[in-house]
Amino acid sequence: MLYNAVMTLYIASAVISFAMLIIGIYARSAPKSLYFTLLTLSIFMLNLGYIFEIASSTYATAFIATQVQYFGGPFIAPLVLLFACEYCGVQLKTKTVLSVLAIPFAVLALVLTWPLNGIFYIDVEFISDGLVPRIVTTGSVFYIISHVYNAILPVVADGILIYHFMHGDKLFRRQSLMIIVATLLPVFSIVFIFLFNAIGLSFDPTPIFLGIICLLLGYSILRLGLYHVAPIAREQIVETMHDAYIIIDMHGCFIDANIAAKQMFPQLAIASAGSKTDEIDGLSWICGNTESCADEFGMTDADGFTRYYKLSETHIKISNKNIARCIMFFDITETRQLLDEVSHLAESDPLTGLTNRRKFFSSGVLLFGNLARSGDSSCMMMIDIDFFKKVNDNYGHPKGDEVLRAIAGIMVSRFRSTDLIARYGGEEFCAFLPFISEQNALELAEQIRESTQELEFRSDNSSFKVTVSIGLATCDASRHLSLDMLLYEADAALYEAKNSGRNKVVVSSRDKGTVHMSCITRHESEINV
Repeated sequence: MLYNAVMTLYIASAVISFAMLIIGIYARSAPKSLYFTLLTLSIFMLNLGYIFEIASSTYATAFIATQVQYFGGPFIAPLVLLFACEYCGVQLKTKTVLSVLAIPFAVLALVLTWPLNGIFYIDVEFISDGLVPRIVTTGSVFYIISHVYNAILPVVADGILIYHFMHGDKLFRRQSLMIIVATLLPVFSIVFIFLFNAIGLSFDPTPIFLGIICLLLGYSILRLGLYHVAPIAREQIVETMHDAYIIIDMHGCFIDANIAAKQMFPQLAIASAGSKTDEIDGLSWICGNTESCADEFGMTDADGFTRYYKLSETHIKISNKNIARCIMFFDITETRQLLDEVSHLAESDPLTGLTNRRKFFSSGVLLFGNLARSGDSSCMMMIDIDFFKKVNDNYGHPKGDEVLRAIAGIMVSRFRSTDLIARYGGEEFCAFLPFISEQNALELAEQIRESTQELEFRSDNSSFKVTVSIGLATCDASRHLSLDMLLYEADAALYEAKNSGRNKVVVSSRDKGTVHMSCITRHESEINV
């Protein structure tokens, strides 16, 4: 009767571990499920070996069952440790994982080759007349070392889990507590084995404890959402975020960063936790202190492309005390590009690409004010295409648009980057020229007039040329109290150029505060449109 009870418990434990193995395989695509799956596989193999052992009637079959147990048993404690590290986000290198599993693989090899090696066991005996049939072994020093090793690893795992439990998110403490209890059971099982042997019970309770471990871990998975809302899933989401984040403590020391942040700041990939951010190249101006964090900033990559980021800072608290700062970097490059494009469209003339009249006045007023305060010289130029209506009437509006674009191109090539040029309206252009003398502005106007005169436009089988008239006014702080006043005087000079024959530059003269016009250049040659 006791034999049947023990066999039932062993089978139940095997069924539970097999069920958890299936769940682990089914959830293999879930973040960080590898060690859980391997752990349940190891428990299942151990349980399977125990079932075969107590069902054996001979030494040979019982020892084979013992060998089956060692395909799982030695790996349980190491996998518990690796599972705990993975759950708590402790990054382990491949060399570390292999070193943790080195002893279990060595034990498996020694058991599979016994009695040829004679290292792991000193003696092996089969007892069939007890409560249940079983193998009784006398172990060597290496046998004792392997058992001590298997006792220490769960303790280390629990230390990591307890630390995570104390410092982790309260939302997941119930889940963490369940996992702590589950990983403590291998330690308790070793204690109970000695107690059972001391009181003379002839069966090993290990499979029962392992079944309970699987039940607890299974509850954590199915009920508490280990693969859906646990910290490991949150970590997976954070690591796949396109937005970067960096965590630093209140003393300015680096704590953590996600993959996006390490790609953005490659030096973080080699920075160790606790490093001062002001010692990390390129990072101190962002994370050194709260005041240094700008709302937006741009970074130029190796290809010369500039990406723009918006910063957001959140304080991490425990018991209402700030312990760290999380700085998020939101990539706003596409938004910035769209805004720049919309701004450009709103401020530029769609036909010529020059600044439009609205932008000219908004920028010109600021520039005029700065020049007035500094006392620097400036000039205003008004440019108008002569007989432009005839171009549209004789050759059509598309050809007129071509003329406008061509003359705009001349102005872009002749004016300086500091000059403010715009399409003022229709066939009329204006340019506000800072830091320039009247003589230099006049020479520039002549270059534009001559370059325009040399243009030749073709339409069907004929060709035509156009000219421009230009009015020029030099700013006088005593008379020009605003941009409009300077623009008005340049426009009056343009009007004089038009009335006096066109294709010429007229500069306004100043005499006792009254505006007079004098023709600086006259060109008698006519160009037919």
